[in-house]
Amino acid sequence: MTQNLDAIINETLAAHAKLTKKVGDPAKLVGTFQWPWDIASAGARHLRDHGGAVSGLVDGGSKVINSSSGSSIVGAVSSGPTNPANTDKVLNDGLFSGALNAVKADQLLRTVFIGWSTGAQVGFVGGGGGSGVAYDVINHSTRAAVSFGSFNLGIGGGISAGLLLGAMTAQPRDLSDSTNVWQFGASLAVSALVMVIMRSSDLSLIGFGLNLGGGVGVSSSTGYGSISVS
Repeated sequence: MTQNLDAIINETLAAHAKLTKKVGDPAKLVGTFQWPWDIASAGARHLRDHGGAVSGLVDGGSKVINSSSGSSIVGAVSSGPTNPANTDKVLNDGLFSGALNAVKADQLLRTVFIGWSTGAQVGFVGGGGGSGVAYDVINHSTRAAVSFGSFNLGIGGGISAGLLLGAMTAQPRDLSDSTNVWQFGASLAVSALVMVIMRSSDLSLIGFGLNLGGGVGVSSSTGYGSISVS
């Protein structure tokens, strides 16, 4: 898994480098402070640093989705991703315990996130977002409904929608900030859209998410948006 992840990261960074060389830095077009290449590079570093949690979420989420009750669980989350009664179905599924343990083992990550996300990339311009419930990894009763979204510049094309699993560095009620996002389509045992969410001020890690079943072809983009607690 780690070797596969490193190969995908290298491929998407190379794609970003070619894009920047071809059209110039897209940040000039939207007046943002952080440059797309810096966002992508920082996102790659964060993802490598937390590869164990990423692998755990992919494995745990895949087991839940592919279980006999997977379709009903996913259907419940998609119908109301900010309703804990729906997201609890994933959190409390015994097949998800490995994912929780992987997040707990990461000393920086404090929150596990379960929800639904959608997105689209058509050539150079795209966007995406998601919503769900963020849970404290130790005390699951400490939770909050959280949403995020971004305007993206990148390459590739596709439309995605799927179960969103992730982990964040702050307690659920503290997840409100201006963000930059690096995201890309990947095949990590399942098709996935991987998102690394960072603070726009300094590109420090806020967290990451995986839209399982949402990776379409080869895509890579950097985004400008926000995350907020409702």
